Amino acid sequence: MGRRRRLQVFFLNEDFGWARTGIEVAALLRERLFRCHLGLSPVILTMKYRSDAADVQQGAIAGGALEPCVRFLNMYDWYQEMESAPRPGRRVAWQPGASLRIEPVPDTPGDQRIYDRAGRLAMYVFHSRTTGVLSYINHMDGRQPHRKSRRDFFHPSGVLSMTQILEGAQEQVVREIYYRPDGSTALIKRYDLDQPARRLLYIDVCDAQGRVIERFAREEDLALAWLRSLVAADSEQTSILIVDRSLLYLDAACALKQERGQRVKVVPVVHAVHVSDAADLARSRTNRHYAGFLEQPAAIDAMVVLTEPQAHDIGTRYGTGNIRVIPHGYDADPAEARAEFVQRDRFLLVYLARYAPEKRHDLALDVFARVVSQVPAARLALYGNGSQRTAIEEKVRALGLENSVTVGAFVSAVGPIYEQAGLSLMTSTSEAFSLSLAESLAHGCPVAAFDVPYGVPDMLRDGENGLVAPFGQIELLADKIVVLLNDAERHQKMSMQARDSAARFASMQVCQKWSDLMAQMLQ
Repeated sequence: MGRRRRLQVFFLNEDFGWARTGIEVAALLRERLFRCHLGLSPVILTMKYRSDAADVQQGAIAGGALEPCVRFLNMYDWYQEMESAPRPGRRVAWQPGASLRIEPVPDTPGDQRIYDRAGRLAMYVFHSRTTGVLSYINHMDGRQPHRKSRRDFFHPSGVLSMTQILEGAQEQVVREIYYRPDGSTALIKRYDLDQPARRLLYIDVCDAQGRVIERFAREEDLALAWLRSLVAADSEQTSILIVDRSLLYLDAACALKQERGQRVKVVPVVHAVHVSDAADLARSRTNRHYAGFLEQPAAIDAMVVLTEPQAHDIGTRYGTGNIRVIPHGYDADPAEARAEFVQRDRFLLVYLARYAPEKRHDLALDVFARVVSQVPAARLALYGNGSQRTAIEEKVRALGLENSVTVGAFVSAVGPIYEQAGLSLMTSTSEAFSLSLAESLAHGCPVAAFDVPYGVPDMLRDGENGLVAPFGQIELLADKIVVLLNDAERHQKMSMQARDSAARFASMQVCQKWSDLMAQMLQ
């Protein structure tokens, strides 16, 4: 009998921030599933530079959103050797010299303006709004009032992490210097400002003495060198790269597979609709995030799709290949109180989503405006973060909904919100699966949504566990909500059916699908 091959699993992600995206939350749920049900300990890799990564993770642990045993590794932290940085509680203090005058900034706790002897603004010091520690310092040019020439970012320990050199009236970044905790240079990134859009020229990797030892033209090449160092070259070990962010990692992952052969398996996950226009699934151009493997399926070992209808459409358009349908797994926390229906605020509607254009909060507000005009007790609570928050708040005021709509911040503990609410909304232009929909159902909160591919038709049954209307049919969706809110008995039955319908997304159901895929990768 042959020796059993060892298995190493990596999840390839972009970031893990204070306000987590659906893809980041899905990766955490999958990590827990692998660790608790499959006996594997995946490493979550992230590529985005984040000087406060250590505090983000500690904050997530303190808030209960992250277990301490979850293994994270960031590309920049690895090159910068940040594991040697002082630990939390041993922060390096920063204090400007006697020649500089410090003035606190009103209404922004912790921030400071620093002036030189001539009374000119020399620096502006920012502290984290979350933790209060030194975050970054803007250095002024000295020749042009308030024009910045440099920006320093700091690790939560207080050591300098990265410097940006700024040029021109637009204060564009021309160079970035990344430091190790001992102050030596780890990386240098140089940009070309002569193009219409800033373009990366090269990335230099430096040794402990600051001498350049490697140069890369692209961030993807830097990532490939990183992956080569992380992924074991052991002939008895198989490394599976589950790619959540294909646009960032696919080239590097496939290049490593070519070098290592069958010892490396590449498995991208399709997290969104695979074409650019969800209204034209058959002819619209391929979503650029997934074009690299949909149009060249031989480059990968398998792809994971979240619903059967999307798997069918991908197979029809691009060829079957090795397509696995594995939804996100979600279990309601047994430690959280499970609300009886009579304890719910039946007239409270919630919408948990990024404040982003594709989530169409404007449509959600239009729907709710019609609902509250007929059911005055109805209220809507929005939770999220993103660029559209100001526009959403403006629309709330324009519709005169200030007394019945709240626009809240991102929350990681979604269970209590769904257990309290009577109904959740989803008005996105598309949702390949929608983790928030699964979360809502698992907590007995029916969903009112527009019928968009692919999650809604796969997960909702109109009149059973939710309410569904064609996309953009505001009056129809609102009228369905009004009818439900006026029928407590039907509402209670729908809440029970919502909870029951979420059983197919339970971890024990989903883990078998992942187990089957892992077994295939080891053959």
